[in-house]
Amino acid sequence: MKLPKMTRNNYRNRIGFTIACICGLVVIAYGYFASRYLLEGPQVEVLSPANGISVSDSLLTIKGVAKNISYISLNDKQIYVDRDGNFNEKLLLYPGYTIIKVKVKDRFGRVVEKNTEVVLSASS
Repeated sequence: MKLPKMTRNNYRNRIGFTIACICGLVVIAYGYFASRYLLEGPQVEVLSPANGISVSDSLLTIKGVAKNISYISLNDKQIYVDRDGNFNEKLLLYPGYTIIKVKVKDRFGRVVEKNTEVVLSASS
């Protein structure tokens, strides 16, 4: 069986179809890239202190990383992040059990909250 010869019109149609597919893929990839923050939502990770630890010093440093946020608070008090999303805040603890609440919100109104429990042991 003999295959038909490729005519000039068929060749142009295939090139046009290929270019249209590539352009479509570029548009889809850009759409995902532009909407990734909407899809991922706000993220926060408390790096230190670890949850459930017991400390003896009443001045505690809270460190962490937040991404895709427009607002962040520590125990309902606004704090700030650096250019990379890192935060580093000091908190004065009362003796006994304390819950440290880090809350973030993105520009679309979604909220994520991380709680860390810490116990300040009485010093002698």
